[in-house]
Amino acid sequence: MVEDKLQVAVEIQPALEDHTGVGWYLYELLNNIDRSEIEIIGNYFNFLNRHDYSKSLSNLDLKYNKLQYVPYRIYKILTEKYNVSYNLFFRKKTDIYHFTRYILPNNIKGKVILNIYDLVFEKYIETMESKNRESFKRSFYKSVKRADQIITISESSKNELVEILKVPVNKIHIVQPGIDFQKFNTKNSEITKNVILKYSLPEDYILYLGTLEPRKNISSIIRAYGSLRNSNKITEKLVIAGKKGWLFSEIFDLIKSLDLENEVILTDYVAEFDKPAIYQNAKLFVFPSLYEGFGMPILEAMAAGIPVITSNTSAMPEVAGDAAILVNPLSIEEISEAMLEVMNNDKLSNELISKGFDRCKKFTWSNSANKLVEIYKKYGGK
Repeated sequence: MVEDKLQVAVEIQPALEDHTGVGWYLYELLNNIDRSEIEIIGNYFNFLNRHDYSKSLSNLDLKYNKLQYVPYRIYKILTEKYNVSYNLFFRKKTDIYHFTRYILPNNIKGKVILNIYDLVFEKYIETMESKNRESFKRSFYKSVKRADQIITISESSKNELVEILKVPVNKIHIVQPGIDFQKFNTKNSEITKNVILKYSLPEDYILYLGTLEPRKNISSIIRAYGSLRNSNKITEKLVIAGKKGWLFSEIFDLIKSLDLENEVILTDYVAEFDKPAIYQNAKLFVFPSLYEGFGMPILEAMAAGIPVITSNTSAMPEVAGDAAILVNPLSIEEISEAMLEVMNNDKLSNELISKGFDRCKKFTWSNSANKLVEIYKKYGGK
């Protein structure tokens, strides 16, 4: 009976608003959870139903608890300035409250689980926008102390939580993202044709796919590519696919200064539905990020069947295993040498592709959802 099930209230706002990053991670976990012993109640804000979340809500197929008569701005003032309890707004009492975006509301009552995906603001604070940085850090440190259990997504992030924030190791659990292998591996010639036209993709290209922001180290990709292209060592174009983050204008300035305006294609935002075809048609995926809590694009590219170059730092070696070439993200020379080696060596390229397929099998959403259920059951008191 429903009454016997463990009840978990989950902050589902990210899964409703943005099916990338945290939103996609949460969406996939919730869709793969075994509901035989767990009842998930999705808590979310939608003042006067101003936002149409109907499609996401129907796809998630959960019970919901909506706050619709208090504007989010007022809620923030009441909870942060006047310490009004979260429980007063979302009145349904549950066995666990699971918050999925680094921060807990003030004065939350009950057993609390918190997701922390990385410590980028500790490791690479210069790569984050300065706006609200200090207020975020204060709220974050308070949340870490209040949380009964913490979920992160890699051993690398777990180690950082222990070493930097001194979180007890027995308080931290790893629930890695999975990869929908069929989604990224299945080819459809009609979809591919439409995607190529939509984004003006060239016949042969090297790919970066992700947000355009300093932490992603896109300038190093461009410099490494430019050194090869301007010396005629490669003929392929470079496609930089993804939405503009912050300080993105520096990327455009660099392309112009290196005289690569006819060689680099910038697609801007890429729809989730279009990503597999963009990966599949690339010759190589280059992802030398300065820091990642996990590095989902690594697995996406592997599942799509293209060789990968990524960084030898933070969680990226943990995700890539021996199925990618690892480079120092601060070394333009290492990145360019790796690019040239893969592009000129079919045997190496095919070996990386084969290893990439095998690597993807280690990351499934069903396994990750099962781990989450185990955590709920262990700390939910039933």
